[in-house]
Amino acid sequence: MKGFLTLSLLAVFGLASAVAGHISMPHTHKTLLIDHCSKYVLIATRGIREAQSDLPGAFKTTINNVLFRVSGSRVVNTVYPTNATLIDQPVQIDYARTSVGVNWIRDFLNRETQVCPDQSYALLGFSEGAIINSFVLDTYQGTGVDKRIKAVLFAGNPFHTPNLTGNVDENGGNLTHGAEGESISAAPAGVRTSSESGRVLDFCFLGDTICNKAGSGPEEIHHSYGKTPSVQRIGTDFLIRHLGGK
Repeated sequence: MKGFLTLSLLAVFGLASAVAGHISMPHTHKTLLIDHCSKYVLIATRGIREAQSDLPGAFKTTINNVLFRVSGSRVVNTVYPTNATLIDQPVQIDYARTSVGVNWIRDFLNRETQVCPDQSYALLGFSEGAIINSFVLDTYQGTGVDKRIKAVLFAGNPFHTPNLTGNVDENGGNLTHGAEGESISAAPAGVRTSSESGRVLDFCFLGDTICNKAGSGPEEIHHSYGKTPSVQRIGTDFLIRHLGGK
């Protein structure tokens, strides 16, 4: 999974209109429609090899914990074309695919903040999902929408930026606090600003070469977040603290 393509924010958004006309995204409109407003919405963005119907494997337990413990919360899956069959094959980021995810979240937030002005949000992203959410954060810096985003949770982030508040290893320690993700050169500035506010938690396993390019672990480590109790416990506590649960 080494070798994420270097991205630019311009490249991601520049392809948006072309993508819309050529990629079929079933159920997108249905997903955007809701019957009522919630207090909190978790926007979950999965990795490149996870099926559209799945929650991000890195956060399934965390999400279920939050839904149980935070009254008025719900979850939506970001709609973008991943490929669950790409097991054991090298995968690179595709500009068109990524732009679909970025624009889906933007459309969702723009609509929801108008229809449900008191609703707050948490962005959750694993692997490529963290890249998508990083661009979303950058888009809304200094806006009213940004103020409604109360928490950001990443794991296996190719944009992992060293020495930011919220950088933790799988045990909540600082072993990867200074780690650089393999695509750090394309990371937008907005994540740094959000991290300084204390609302970002960015998990990186010591041996995960996607978020720690100096690491040397096998690829399986990149897919270990969902099976690691400390990640789920710390992630749950972080989201509940920022979303006002118990």
